[in-house]
Amino acid sequence: MRLLVFGAAVLVLLLALLVLALGIASGLGLIELRFGAPS
Repeated sequence: MRLLVFGAAVLVLLLALLVLALGIASGLGLIELRFGAPS
């Protein structure tokens, strides 16, 4: 049971890091370039 809670916490942490990385990439203009929408 403890392992399940730990796994869920790690999953949430990885998801938060992914969102943060996407936010940084978007701020740097990488996402806009990828989708072809000029900023």
